[in-house]
Amino acid sequence: MTDHADIYLSKRQVAEMLGARWWKIDRLRRDADAKFPEPYWISQSSPRWSRAEIVEWMRARILDPRRGA
Repeated sequence: MTDHADIYLSKRQVAEMLGARWWKIDRLRRDADAKFPEPYWISQSSPRWSRAEIVEWMRARILDPRRGA
């Protein structure tokens, strides 16, 4: 299995992974119940998400669909 810990994704890339529109990421971030991973800011206007953290978040939602939005 490949280690994806060093791969960081833009909002659009995360949205593509989730099969959602880019604005859905903003909604997930605002929803405390979603427990969406926090971004890493590479500049003031450039959030990036760890691919590994997104995959883990997705797995948690599959195991317990009541988690998340």
